[in-house]
Amino acid sequence: MTTQPHAEPPDRANFQGAGRADQLQDQDRERPRAALVQQPLLFVGGGNMAGAILRGGLAAGAIDASRVFVVEPDTAKHAALNELSVRVSASASDGVAWIDSVDEVAGDPGQRRAASGGQVVLCVKPQMLPQAAADIRAAFDSPRVVISILAGTPSSIVRRSLGEHARVVRAMPNLAASISQGVTAICLGDGASDADDAVAHAIFHAVGPMVMRLDESKFDAFTALAGSGPAYLFYLAQGMIEGGVRAGLSHEESNSATSQALLGAAMLLSRSDQAPESLRAAVTSKGGTTAAAVGVLDQREALRAIADAIVAGTARGAELAKPPSQ
Repeated sequence: MTTQPHAEPPDRANFQGAGRADQLQDQDRERPRAALVQQPLLFVGGGNMAGAILRGGLAAGAIDASRVFVVEPDTAKHAALNELSVRVSASASDGVAWIDSVDEVAGDPGQRRAASGGQVVLCVKPQMLPQAAADIRAAFDSPRVVISILAGTPSSIVRRSLGEHARVVRAMPNLAASISQGVTAICLGDGASDADDAVAHAIFHAVGPMVMRLDESKFDAFTALAGSGPAYLFYLAQGMIEGGVRAGLSHEESNSATSQALLGAAMLLSRSDQAPESLRAAVTSKGGTTAAAVGVLDQREALRAIADAIVAGTARGAELAKPPSQ
């Protein structure tokens, strides 16, 4: 019996090309991984995103654990942070004292540099900003850069909360930063000068292949699309796993197949020059199983629902940016 050679799928050619992933949103993406950040970093908030940034930055060698202090009031989160070998305290005053100490001029204790070298990374929930700002305001009695990842919070509000010495760099990463696959938008915000985003760029370039410099006016849209983007994929995965189980697979089988299917599809999308609709058409034979499945999604207007969700997220970001009286 003669073994037939493996035939390549006829649509395979549709997935070849120079690759949209090579068409950089940020010219710096082609540069080598960022060097070690020299400035001390005071993280205010040690939740999921702060942890993702720290894990990714430490793994990439861009952040030195010995030069990081995390202020996290919830002591239940301290164990996970301690595993990263960074300093952790529930007290904001401890963090302020630490960053003041590293700002002292060598050989002259108590004398601080005119422009403080240590930077603050603000990672609290937006509604917690007033209290967090009050707790750390003493760290801004001289010019200092603060990197804010607060969704829906304009840099002008952050600066107003921290005082006139705050030089705000706004950033919006996503959760994939924890595995060095994040996409982050950054911008120079209120009070910031041209060089103030250098540390932010180094940190986020180390935890993901894409750093986009955007106007601050586009941050709500970026947050709804890319910042929240992992949640949409997880939502899709949840539905696929449930469907697989209903169709006869075990939960373990459905979960494993879904994870790899989504990973493979994402890689194809990033490496192809074709639009998503063209890639989808390439695997949708007329009258076939994929056509039947996509037909259900079309009947339920799934595409419109996804687009509407991003618009709704953008609108919510704009609402969060308004003062309470508006």
